[in-house]
Amino acid sequence: GKVVDGTGIICPFHGKWIGLGCAPGRLSVREHEVIDAGGALFVRLTDRPARDHGLAQAIAGIGSTHTVIGAVTGPVGVPPELIIENAFDFAHFPTVHLISRLARPEVTLDQDGALSITTAFRTKAPAWETAQGDFTNHFHARAFNPNLVLTELGPPGASNFVFTGATPAPGGCVARIAVAVRRTAPKMTASALVEGARHAFEQDLRVWNHLDLGAPACLDATDTPVLAFRAFCASFAELA
Repeated sequence: GKVVDGTGIICPFHGKWIGLGCAPGRLSVREHEVIDAGGALFVRLTDRPARDHGLAQAIAGIGSTHTVIGAVTGPVGVPPELIIENAFDFAHFPTVHLISRLARPEVTLDQDGALSITTAFRTKAPAWETAQGDFTNHFHARAFNPNLVLTELGPPGASNFVFTGATPAPGGCVARIAVAVRRTAPKMTASALVEGARHAFEQDLRVWNHLDLGAPACLDATDTPVLAFRAFCASFAELA
């Protein structure tokens, strides 16, 4: 439609004027706060900013030094929380992605209320790094809500980021992944991160497509990060 004086939209199909926000008239739509990060859009669907858990501040900080690029959008036949849970399911990294963990994961609630997990992995050195052979890849993931996690990869001051979001849809959810690449990084970094995100998603998709959602959960002390994430999700249900 066509925006008129910033107060309404003219519907292109019926020619009707639709007010924005609390505009007078029979037809209107509420406004939502939107953060445009370039390759990703973030929309606040609630009026309770206290549940933001520092997301807006994190995006602003990343936007000042990184370029955000969309990488993956695809349907998945599982609830959205299971997509985000992958960041906390460390049993799947060596078996699905063939990545070895170096450090014991630490799970905390940060000062803004986001669920934070840190560890390190041993991987082959990325093509854009000067290091050769095995490479220590630092990992810091922050879940801001059950549908969005931000993962920081690499050493402080030289790291890149991956946004993973999932929204409910009939039969499951729609997963969306975007990467945030340092503007000073070598040119090959962006394409390598996008390709890596797509490859990891395809690996995870094989698991999600064959997941028995009715199977009993058998979690123990080794699944502490997963249990912490599920408790984090439950806290949102309690506030709904």
